[in-house]
Amino acid sequence: MIRNLFLDNLGIKILSILLSIGLFLYARLEVKTDSSIGTNVKLVVNPPPGFLITNNLIDKINVTINGPWTAIKRLDLQDLPPLKIDLSNQEAGKSVYYLNREMITLPPGLIVTTINPAQVKIFLEKKVEKTVPVVANIKGKVANGYNLVKYEVSPKKIKISGPAGDIRNIEFLMTEHLDITDLFKSFSQKVKITFSSAHIQLITPEPYKIAFTIQEELAQKTFLDVPINHSELLHNLELVNQKAPLKVKGPKLLLDSIDSQQLSYSIKLPSNFDPNNLQENNKLKLEVTDMPKGVTIIGDLPWVEVRKKE
Repeated sequence: MIRNLFLDNLGIKILSILLSIGLFLYARLEVKTDSSIGTNVKLVVNPPPGFLITNNLIDKINVTINGPWTAIKRLDLQDLPPLKIDLSNQEAGKSVYYLNREMITLPPGLIVTTINPAQVKIFLEKKVEKTVPVVANIKGKVANGYNLVKYEVSPKKIKISGPAGDIRNIEFLMTEHLDITDLFKSFSQKVKITFSSAHIQLITPEPYKIAFTIQEELAQKTFLDVPINHSELLHNLELVNQKAPLKVKGPKLLLDSIDSQQLSYSIKLPSNFDPNNLQENNKLKLEVTDMPKGVTIIGDLPWVEVRKKE
């Protein structure tokens, strides 16, 4: 009977024993087996008021965390707090900060075993402000026959801030490149301000603009042989000269396109003109007909002498 007690349901009893052994070993492993994991921790370094960090800092620190593997398994790496360096009492200059495991907060049972890099160099400079003029960075030439009369940057001066060492060397700032090649109309455009230091900040708010005034190039020209229309003269009269000079000013491109034959004079007969008394009244005033738009006469118009035909 005692034998049956051991042999009855033997398979179930053996399985129960194996399960008990497995649970025991699992519990022992959970408590005593250590594991490690490597991860990155965010580095936070805030400069004290009135100062700037001027060297390039890494933003993450590589660490190795050790502890029970179950604790490692439960660890949410995304929730690890950042590693902070306190600069509240730091003065301007170069400093080296050594990183240690106490600077990283972990759940109970976990420790930091390695930190890379183990130190961080920090350059602090005093933050200052300065007002400097803005210079337009222009390239190219406007279209032929036109002049760039002026350009104006707005605002003319801007306030900037940054490290004292950088600000000290800045006398002015320039706009981005503006190409005015072959332009012939006035225009205004928003622009960006350029500077080489990544630590410089613009305090004066946007927008920054530049306005260009472009006008046609003006010129003077003298036409020596403008024909005179004498159709209003009596048939027994004639002009001493059939052509007369004309001096004008206007857009250069327009004047270059005109020749003397496209212009003409007409005779202005005064009300008291007496064709039978040419000794006292033999000069007549000339008038220009069909003057091109934008072209004006320089000086007084000439007179023309008339005489009787022979």
